[in-house]
Amino acid sequence: LSGFLARFWNYDESPYVKEKLHKNHSIHLKYVKSNSSCVDLYWKPYFKDTPIAKLTKNDLNQFMESLDAALSGARKNNIVKVGTIALKWAFNNHLIPKDITSGIVWFSKDEQKRFIFTPEQAAELFSRPWPHETSKLANMLAMTTGLRSGEIMAL
Repeated sequence: LSGFLARFWNYDESPYVKEKLHKNHSIHLKYVKSNSSCVDLYWKPYFKDTPIAKLTKNDLNQFMESLDAALSGARKNNIVKVGTIALKWAFNNHLIPKDITSGIVWFSKDEQKRFIFTPEQAAELFSRPWPHETSKLANMLAMTTGLRSGEIMAL
């Protein structure tokens, strides 16, 4: 499984990426690299040398249970999707006999309660030294304009 996932999320070697690009679907290098990193951080250490054909839905569920409880539900889902996209593709291309991804119960996207700083709290926060001036500037921009992180990163 580890070798399959490593190749699957390699932009230059992946038959999945080639198929997407050949059919004029958008798939970006940054997305593929992010998923490759997820394979290295979570999938490889857990599954090690497990053969892809021996993988079961139970294995997948145990992997999901093993993910750090401190991670958000959305983050856990993203980690799992890195593998399930590859496994579904493998099934659809007759590389594995069963679609073990069918019927997976995903994590709830637990919404954290948000609050708004008072002007005094914001002033206190920004008066302290920050380890990175860039992150301080980005946070000040978000606070004063209401821009979201993706919009700030685009700037």
